[in-house]
Formats: sequence, C-alpha cells, structure tokens
Amino acid sequence: FVFGNLLNLYTIFFFKSSSLLVSFGFMVFMVLLLVANESSRFKALGLAFKFALLSLCYLAFFAYVIPVFAGSMGVLIFLFSMLVGCLPLVGVGWWIQTYLPARFEKAKKQILLPMAFVLLGFLSLYMVKLIPPVPLSLPFIGVYHGVEKVDDVYRLSHERPWWRFWHNGDQNFYAQRGDKVYVFFRIFSPTRFADQVLVRWYWKDNRHGWVLQDSIPIRIVGGRDEGFRGFGVKTNYQPGEWKVQVETTDEREIGRVYFDLEIAPETPRSFEFDEM
Repeated sequence: FVFGNLLNLYTIFFFKSSSLLVSFGFMVFMVLLLVANESSRFKALGLAFKFALLSLCYLAFFAYVIPVFAGSMGVLIFLFSMLVGCLPLVGVGWWIQTYLPARFEKAKKQILLPMAFVLLGFLSLYMVKLIPPVPLSLPFIGVYHGVEKVDDVYRLSHERPWWRFWHNGDQNFYAQRGDKVYVFFRIFSPTRFADQVLVRWYWKDNRHGWVLQDSIPIRIVGGRDEGFRGFGVKTNYQPGEWKVQVETTDEREIGRVYFDLEIAPETPRSFEFDEM
C-alpha cells in the first residue's frame, strides 16, 4: 500500500517535469511498476522485489529533494542525489555485516543487489536523458507576435482565430516584414532555486530533419506563485515547420512548442492580447 502511494506520487512529479514525448518511456516504466506492485506474481518474489521498490523510492525522493536544497541542477547534483539515496540501504547492509555477519550473504542478495540494479537503471536513463528534470516544470509555452512587460504583467499579442482554442498564441505564425517571433513560457521551480535554462530553436529541413538554429541561455529564479516568466525572441527565420524546446543546461527537456511559419503579404492586422 505504501509503495503504491509513493510510486503514484513520484509518477506525478516526473510527469509534470517534462513533455510527454520525452518522458513517455519513463512514465510507462513507472506505471508498470505500479501494476507489478499489485500483482501477486511479483509479490511472490519476496524481499528482493520489495527492496528494489524501496530503492526506487529512495532514489526518486532524493533526485527531487537534493536539487531543491542545492538550488540548482546538473550532473554532479544528480550523482550526489543518487549517492544520498543509496545511503539508507547501504547503512542497513553495513549494520547486518557488523552485527549479524551470518546473514550478510542473504542481505546482499535481497537488499544490496536489487538496489544496485535500480541504481544502474537510474544512471542509464539519466545518461540517455530519459529522466525528467525534476523539480522543474513548464506549465505554459506559446508563440506570439509581441511580448511587452507592463508593471508586473506581460502583455502577449497574437492574431490566433478564436476557434483554435487549443493553441497557445500564434502556432500558425504569419510573418510580415520586420516581424519578430516570440516564445513566452512559465517555469515553476522551488523557492531559492536559481539556475539557467536553454531556449533552443529548431527548423525542420526536408532532408536532414530538425536543425538547430539558435540556443539562448536564460537565467531563472524560483519561488514565484505563478512561476518564472521568460521569453526568447528570433529575428532571423525562414518559412516552414519550427519547434522551440526549453531545456536544462545538461540538455534535458522541460517542454516544447511547435509552430508553422509562413511569410505573409503586408496587410493591416488586428492583434488580440493575453496577460500573464
């Protein structure tokens, strides 16, 4: 019961911290563990399976908490969180070796070996950038013709038709001469969290696929109720399919937006405004 609740909680945390396209594999893995936790077949595996789940809960917890206390993210922070996550069960193994040496061989098979496999899995997923970048999350990202800050409010101009209610701003962007493309986003991060994110602009080439056009670092500061608000702007562009990804400095994606850009003739326009 406790494992089920913890796995539910961690699944939500990791799901909120990345786009579904990137974190889908990790989410499937977490859901399968939730199902396995309720399966009599896996319960029959005994203590080894339970300690594997306990190891996963420890590692997931510290992967989330250590960056909060450190106020930043990165490879060293992640490795340190994995080290701290291993300490409770390593401590149990040390205690058994010291005070119950006759049971240590059994403890290695039921406690330390399952923990080692889970740790190896976490490190492997991190290296291929499939672990979402907790504790950051990006609840909003959109494409606009203009971004203007008035007092503490951002006014976002767009010409999106009313019936494209599922779009954020101008995801069908009609550019006239002199237009700039703005991508506005909100990132939620813990209080006292201060780090950088990268805003990467990609254009889709018919032969080579997505081609990186720009990578702009933006400093973020956490603790705001509505999240950190920021934007990237592009003045040199070409028509076609575009996507913008917001990533951590170790290139783990937090969120993305797609849009189509067309060059339009110069005609009078009427913009609508959103406020953030």
